[in-house]
Amino acid sequence: MSLASLYVEALFDETVLSSATAFYWLKPGFGTPHLITNWHVVSGRNAEDGSCLSKTGGVPNQLRVYSQPAGPSKDAYIYTIPLIVDSKQQWIEHPEGRKVDVVAIPLLYAPLYEPEFSTYPINANPNVFYADIQTVVTSEVFILGYPNGFRHKPWFPIWKRGTIATEPYIDFDERPIFLVDALTRASMSGSPVIQMSNSNYINSYGEVEFNGSQNVKFLGIYSGRIDSSRVREGIIYEGAELGRVFRREVIGEILDDSMMARFGKEIS
Repeated sequence: MSLASLYVEALFDETVLSSATAFYWLKPGFGTPHLITNWHVVSGRNAEDGSCLSKTGGVPNQLRVYSQPAGPSKDAYIYTIPLIVDSKQQWIEHPEGRKVDVVAIPLLYAPLYEPEFSTYPINANPNVFYADIQTVVTSEVFILGYPNGFRHKPWFPIWKRGTIATEPYIDFDERPIFLVDALTRASMSGSPVIQMSNSNYINSYGEVEFNGSQNVKFLGIYSGRIDSSRVREGIIYEGAELGRVFRREVIGEILDDSMMARFGKEIS
């Protein structure tokens, strides 16, 4: 599972504006994967109000990707994807735009045929990543990312533990989100969120599955903490340590049959 997450840097030319996490995803019928991360990572703007995130006022035009090594003795394969070409964005948004803070990036400029380049799509083996583990409030989850850019050599992510804090199948804030109670940090935006069991587990029917192997269930995409200055229904979220997770089905909604109509939008 540690091969699933990728460290990425959002650049304006050669200036690093921010760092984050991403992962590869295979769309059925496509020979090459897409890169999944957050809208605010590639746009450089707050998904809530559209304001610029960098103190420099810059927005990224490239994404530097540290792809997991092709072998145990290798280092990361580093490549750069343009985010803007001829004033057009090079990612696919959700049909509801930035309201769903997740994007898919077609690997049009990735070195797919280089011998040192490898991809490990998180959904490559449905039997592994879609285990029928019961998901409820208080379920333990893991967020696989790079807190403050910290990593385990060569480029493995850090596994941050959390618990589901809201009903996972009921929208939060009128979006396909559930909240997690976790001590997350900057650079974890775009991280895959999973449940995992290395032994027996309770399935979605409340039955015990006797299984001695590793079982993983991919839940969604981490999208940062609720802004501590945000007020909702009179409640200030300061110090709440609550993170947002967009449920996994938003990826299928992004990569639907109309996805290319949302690719190459003019940058406003």
